[in-house]
Amino acid sequence: MTKKLSYMLYSGKMSDDVYTMVPGLFQWSVAFEKFGKGGTLSADIHRHSLENYDVVHVNYTPRNDSYIAAIRNALGEKSDTKIIANVDYAVGMWNSMDPHIMKAMLEKADMIFHVEPVGAGRIRNLVKEEMKKNVFTIPHPVNTTEIQKMASEDREPVIACQYHRYLDSWQDYWWGLKEIREIYKDHKVILMNYTAPEKRSNVPIVCMFDEVVGRMKYFEYLKLLSHVMINIDITPDYTYGRGVVDAAALGVPTIGSRTISAAQMLFGSLMVESGRDNDVKQKCINLLEDDKFYEYIANDAGQTCDYYSLEKSYNRMVDAICECC
Repeated sequence: MTKKLSYMLYSGKMSDDVYTMVPGLFQWSVAFEKFGKGGTLSADIHRHSLENYDVVHVNYTPRNDSYIAAIRNALGEKSDTKIIANVDYAVGMWNSMDPHIMKAMLEKADMIFHVEPVGAGRIRNLVKEEMKKNVFTIPHPVNTTEIQKMASEDREPVIACQYHRYLDSWQDYWWGLKEIREIYKDHKVILMNYTAPEKRSNVPIVCMFDEVVGRMKYFEYLKLLSHVMINIDITPDYTYGRGVVDAAALGVPTIGSRTISAAQMLFGSLMVESGRDNDVKQKCINLLEDDKFYEYIANDAGQTCDYYSLEKSYNRMVDAICECC
């Protein structure tokens, strides 16, 4: 039986919809609340407050690179309260973080994790020898049970493409679906979660897709995604892929990059590489022309996504903490 632990994420309070449903970092407090001895968000750094918890979690970013050290200074070296830390961002964005500072700060934690294996491997290579065994790959939780309640059998002839604002990622979708749009003229291709890049583009994005949908509230996003036929998520960067888990829980087959760890787990037969346009086309054709294949992919991913559930994530986290602490 998994041990029950109490948990604090070092953070300010979030809005209720972010706190209770949006996949990722803030779901840890929900998981510990539901399956442990309690979970909360707090920015109280006083020792008497920190020691109310078994675990204090810091999300390491360039803007808060001193937090782990500050909490360690408050707790001291022999506290029963354990510090766990994860490094934020996909590894392609780590150029904003000094690895020397990262190493010094992470080594003040008791346990370190990253949400996908490439980043975890880099951290393991960075820290001192005795810390290497304390580095784990643990994806952030997704409330798959609640998301599955929003699944719909009413699908529209729509192919959704997920925009990555840090990479201005629209080209793979346009080139990969160029022939699909000519073959399946009744299908609409939409770009989801679009945010205009800081560096203005000369390309009129609204002319590249049948519809461009900006960022929206999480429940609105799920509702729209639940009605599409195919979801596509392509990025050259190594990422976890929380949105891929969303799609799996909704039963929406997703063509995803090999660099997305959730795509490897949930949609192994639909993985592609950035720039392989013909592969994107062929995967779409397979899904649109073969109903049995489509159904198998959707059902299999819908079951396998339980790996990312609150309960399974809690158990993985506690097992890792108990193993090294």
